[in-house]
Amino acid sequence: AAVQDATKLCVEEYGIAPTVHISGRLDLTFCYIPTHLHYIMMELLKNAMRATMDFHIKQDDEDDTIVTHQQSFQSLHTPLSRYQRIGGRYHGPQTQSKRKAFPHHKLNMNNVPPVTVIIADSPSNEDVIIKVSDEGGGIPRSQIDQIWSYLFTTADNNVQENILQAAPVAAATPSSSDDGTSATAALSKSPILAGLGFGLPMSRAYTRYFGGDLDLISLEGYGTDAYVYLVRLGERKDEYA
Repeated sequence: AAVQDATKLCVEEYGIAPTVHISGRLDLTFCYIPTHLHYIMMELLKNAMRATMDFHIKQDDEDDTIVTHQQSFQSLHTPLSRYQRIGGRYHGPQTQSKRKAFPHHKLNMNNVPPVTVIIADSPSNEDVIIKVSDEGGGIPRSQIDQIWSYLFTTADNNVQENILQAAPVAAATPSSSDDGTSATAALSKSPILAGLGFGLPMSRAYTRYFGGDLDLISLEGYGTDAYVYLVRLGERKDEYA
């Protein structure tokens, strides 16, 4: 369910989403809290998908800039007969654009690398380990410690500003019920892929509460590996007594 939910948000934001390849112990079952696990995995998948899309859109734009400069140079040697005259002006030869369904970028499923998920476990393992890897360009070393801070985000800061501006409006929205959920419902109508700044620290808090952990290893310029360490609940007699 986390894969489908994260994919849905990514598609709503970018029009497409990286595929998710899952391997390892696909037959694994263990005792854990489903809502916590769903939250953790969805946050990691959302981050991986957003980083992948942003990084490769930027690369695609940079490639276009290089091509544009090359075309500008080549146009100096283009015969006038290849230009189209419109309204007294000559326009250069038209090239077919790859941009079809999604006008804000030209990526498609063939040139977006997948997000990979590996599940590791064995009878001798201390933890169940889930690795989420992406090719989203990684995180600068100077920001590694900051990503565990609440409200820190590598996404557009306008997301947080828009939520703060929408909160008073949402709180004042009339509701047919008096259960106090009108503000929350109003704010949740628009799904958010990233930008709130509490997904990673909350995910780490969930894992550590039950004796696990969450860690990230970044290779700036390439991608990020996230490691989730989950304790099998109920197997330790001395815990949570």
